[in-house]
Amino acid sequence: MSARVQETESDAGDVEPLRPGAKRENDLRLVDDREWTEAFLAGERRILEMIAKGDSLVPILDAMCRLVEEMSSGSLATILLLDEEGKRLRHAAAPSLPASYTEAMGDIPVGASVGSCGTAAYRREPVFVADIATDPLWANYRDLSLAHGLRASWSTPIFSSEGCVLGTFAILSRAPGGPAALHHHIIEQITHLAAVAIERERTESALRQSEERFRRMAGELRRSEAYLAEAQELSQTGSFCLRVASRELISSAETVRIGGWEAGTQPSLEQALERVHPDDRLRVQAMLEKALQDGSLLDYEHRLLLPDGTARHVHTVARSMRDASGEVEFVGAVMDITERKRAAEALHASEQLARGQVEALTHTLDALAMESTPDGLAEHVLRTITEQLNAHSSSVWRRDDARERMVFEFAFESGRLVTKSETVIGAVNPSLPIKDIWPWSEVFRTGKPSVLEDIRKGPIFPWRDHLLAQGVITILVVPMLVAGQAAGVMGIGFTR
Repeated sequence: MSARVQETESDAGDVEPLRPGAKRENDLRLVDDREWTEAFLAGERRILEMIAKGDSLVPILDAMCRLVEEMSSGSLATILLLDEEGKRLRHAAAPSLPASYTEAMGDIPVGASVGSCGTAAYRREPVFVADIATDPLWANYRDLSLAHGLRASWSTPIFSSEGCVLGTFAILSRAPGGPAALHHHIIEQITHLAAVAIERERTESALRQSEERFRRMAGELRRSEAYLAEAQELSQTGSFCLRVASRELISSAETVRIGGWEAGTQPSLEQALERVHPDDRLRVQAMLEKALQDGSLLDYEHRLLLPDGTARHVHTVARSMRDASGEVEFVGAVMDITERKRAAEALHASEQLARGQVEALTHTLDALAMESTPDGLAEHVLRTITEQLNAHSSSVWRRDDARERMVFEFAFESGRLVTKSETVIGAVNPSLPIKDIWPWSEVFRTGKPSVLEDIRKGPIFPWRDHLLAQGVITILVVPMLVAGQAAGVMGIGFTR
């Protein structure tokens, strides 16, 4: 987690960290458990789809809380949003908390000793209260919480991309205790998702307001002077007027600010074009010259490169008209859409999160396949993969196209590296036809992983007795790609 975890005095002592589920000693599901992880990733994808479709913020936050409660039985989740003044937190989603509780809590002040959420927003760091009944942070809310059977509360701030507090995410429990490893993983993922959703909604809301202001201006105003004056009053959306005959550019104060000019400056058309990002300049110039010749509508997005080296995304819209003297001019608006672009990029980054883990594994396998003296690297990589996937063992087989065979190279079994020179490997045959084990041909054909779910029930194949003797019953077969071609496979064995 990016922020330092703040534990109150109630987290210390003999209080056992709370684990999800009804049975404290048996129901902790590890974060790297395959079925749990796949289910959690599927829930995240559903939420990302809601964000991408533009669903309302409250249903999205509600879905996040329900995902947490589904993946950590016994937990009650809630998300609170900070008001515009930054002084109070308001419940935005709490699907399983009693309405009588959230209504009685009301708006929660941000302060040094205001429960878990108010304190977390004030300190800008997580606050984990293991026992509400004894923790001084809950002095003003203790009776209400205990009356509703709530004993523990772990709150974490939700930060914007600029580092501002947007709200808090909290997990509550009816039993005292601190968060387990599972909860830390959930907190990190959900606070990130919540930040993306909240920032996107606020950016879209600001854009809708800006677009509405622009539509009102375009419908009511015709002459450039009145248009510019109205634009200044309405919003931070800048306005401008470009006289075709003289190529004189008149910009509002907001347009000057968006372009990175000093207040009071009136840049010429040539100076304004010089500030357009070099990669966009030719395109913008071509559209502008065409519009100046035939009076066509201007409507495009581009980037500005400011003097300090930062880039700003803007959306320009303009149309031609005649002033009182009959001279043709373009009047329009310039909208700063940088924050909307950032929100879209943040969403895209969230969607790549799971894929990045798979890519890291693929890159590791590439390096392994091309290493000329691989024993040291092999043991390190295979040990890491075996432990991270909570597997029993893992092995590497090299593809020999000339003989249409698979050649055993090495494996990590019983905590050590096993090579093909060992007697036990020679006894089970270190070289086999590709067709002898079904997934090999399928993996090479598709380039995708395959699974032998239960080797006890499937057809007999070489090495099956060797694997069963170790307790292995399921094998994940992963292609090792070198320059896009499958050079071999890795077999990862599981005892469950």
